[in-house]
Amino acid sequence: MRKLTLISAAISFFCFSYPGFCDLNATEQWKGLIQDGHNLTIGEHPNQLEAVRYFSKAVALARENKLPEKYYAEALCRMTTAGIASGVVPIVLADQHCQEIRELYKSEKAKHALDPDLGGYILDLADKYAQHNKSDVKDCYEHAYALSMDVLSETFPESKDLARSTYILSDYYVQDNKPDKAIEVLLQFKLKCEKKLKSKMLMRSIYELYDRLAVSYEAAHRYESAKKAESMAMNAAKFDVRYSNIVFPRSYSFLAMNALAQKQSKENNEYFSKAIVEARKVRGNTDAIEYVNQLFELPKIDKHDQQLELAEAELKIILEVEEALSADKKKTDFITYLLLETLKDEHKTEEWKRLAESGVFNDQMAIKHDSIKNAIGNQWLAKMKLANSLQSSSPRAKLDKKQSQILGDDPHPPDSKAQSVYLEALNLAEKFGPESREVQTTLLKLEISYFLDHKFAAVEPYYHRTITMTHKYYTYEARKKLAPESFPLMDELANYYEQEATAHYEWCLGFWNHCLDLRAAVSPEHKKLLNTYLAAGNEALRRGRYDLAEEPLKGAVITIENRANGRNSPDLIIPLKLLAKAQEGNKNYKEAIFSLNRALILGRNANLISTQIKIIKTDIARVTAKFKMGH
Repeated sequence: MRKLTLISAAISFFCFSYPGFCDLNATEQWKGLIQDGHNLTIGEHPNQLEAVRYFSKAVALARENKLPEKYYAEALCRMTTAGIASGVVPIVLADQHCQEIRELYKSEKAKHALDPDLGGYILDLADKYAQHNKSDVKDCYEHAYALSMDVLSETFPESKDLARSTYILSDYYVQDNKPDKAIEVLLQFKLKCEKKLKSKMLMRSIYELYDRLAVSYEAAHRYESAKKAESMAMNAAKFDVRYSNIVFPRSYSFLAMNALAQKQSKENNEYFSKAIVEARKVRGNTDAIEYVNQLFELPKIDKHDQQLELAEAELKIILEVEEALSADKKKTDFITYLLLETLKDEHKTEEWKRLAESGVFNDQMAIKHDSIKNAIGNQWLAKMKLANSLQSSSPRAKLDKKQSQILGDDPHPPDSKAQSVYLEALNLAEKFGPESREVQTTLLKLEISYFLDHKFAAVEPYYHRTITMTHKYYTYEARKKLAPESFPLMDELANYYEQEATAHYEWCLGFWNHCLDLRAAVSPEHKKLLNTYLAAGNEALRRGRYDLAEEPLKGAVITIENRANGRNSPDLIIPLKLLAKAQEGNKNYKEAIFSLNRALILGRNANLISTQIKIIKTDIARVTAKFKMGH
């Protein structure tokens, strides 16, 4: 308590340091202090601490000169708000200030003299109060906005700030999964202020809050509370006829779904009929369609709870109401997609087939809808996570393998399971587009899984698809279209190809070429790229496949030339000799002579021993003779 007294005394002390304090009359001086303080709280670089100084002087000035209560209350609100923002006013002292303001508001004499704009200052104080303590933000919200509602409802029931406070506090309770508390706040507002405050925009906000509360209750299977909340939402919407026409198809659809969950078929039919009637009144209204569309959250929750039949019936209600709202089948794509997924989970194959073949749903069209994209994206991520855990290199797979060896009851190795799930993930990824980031990642994961399982032939079609995609994106700008996670995966696959290249003679040349393509796709400056060029070229020469040797060896030469002073580097000698051998084998004698002459010049500059120089000269003579014979 002593600490608070000292802080208050310190705040009062510097109020008399303002130059020319008594030169102006008190009211004008108070206005000047408030304006100066306000100017310090706005702009790109607000100085809240300095603003506190000005506002505290205004507090002292109002108190010492016995100015009307509205001056004192406003200055105290502003000082506390800036003080919380700057940290100079502790939250405990702010509590005391809030209580003082509350008492001031309850004074009948002050109540009529206070400026309605003061409601805005109270709300600013509540906003800052709520943001102050991040670790205890719940208590701050409740305290701040409850104070705001208490003060404003007593003094300014027609203030929009009161409505804002009501909305913020109720919305907070909805998000915090406390629908009963939210209802309590809204009923308090309705009781005190609704008759005086009939703003259309406000009543729309109140409708949306009650509607969200109804959804919260429904998700918690509190069906009677959900029904009551939705009825209150509809009462709020009636203040604006145009708005009520738009939202009533949703509300009646919700009530029909609510009755369905309670197995009240008579009420379900009654509400469903009303939903259809209301939908036809606003046929073609996109807002009404969107409101109804958002009800998909309820069948989604039921599906998660394994209430598949209820989810299916709810989706059919939404679908029929949407069809009554719009003749455009594209508008119903999202709900149709969810219905197809539900029917698939219920194993209703025939019904699924009829709906899928009806032409009302198109993957590429539906994926444009954010909700579908998120739904498919979540399914894809789940499949990828499962497949990764089943891969034989994962800890879970190793444990499963050990258990299956002990029990002898698992005919399917982990990699086969992983590959099946990767293929399912690929089907989902395709819905994002044939070259989407999801497809790129899934393809590479599948290729690695097949390769580790030594199913080299199975890798090929997926590998060629990956390389075809990456070849389109060789420029710097185009490479941004590649998934960032695809680069380490391509590098990983390239390393596997390199490891197996020396172990499988029949696949060796192909493995080196695949390794080369992947590393070139990862980066033209890959640290292993030069050795890969040379290995692929050498292997082709060893097999007499000069047609396959020339390109990688040219790549090796270019890679060295691109280094600093690379064109004069002795490192070029061996690649040039190998390249010349490939060019000679392909009967490109002129190019072979050029390559050998370059190697000779570089050898002399590097002071190669005479034997090596002699070998290069012999090669030049042989190729020159062939060139002359050919002409």
